[in-house]
Amino acid sequence: MSAPCPPPTLDTLCLRIAHLEELLNVHRAYQQKELETADKVLHIKLQEMNNFREENKDLTAKFVTREWSDKIHGDIVERIEYLELNRSNFDGRLIGIGGVIGIVFLVIELAAHWWKP
Repeated sequence: MSAPCPPPTLDTLCLRIAHLEELLNVHRAYQQKELETADKVLHIKLQEMNNFREENKDLTAKFVTREWSDKIHGDIVERIEYLELNRSNFDGRLIGIGGVIGIVFLVIELAAHWWKP
């Protein structure tokens, strides 16, 4: 077995306390430096976030709103329906005119066939 340690003297205790205080001061200084570095990094990140927010705000100001888009979409749908209706009416008129022209030519053909001099 090893011999028991002799009790520390007052001088050795004072030296140990001074050494521990020095280590504590070094640790506090290191922590303070870490806090300052973290504060700088956080400040930079917050500044970048604010810059991004400003750019995003400028960009979103140029976007089309939902209400305006729905209104324009509704107007376009109404115009397309109106054009489709007019197109179908025009097609119906063309068919009617074609039928009338066909009947006129048929009557002329029949008249020419029956009234030969």
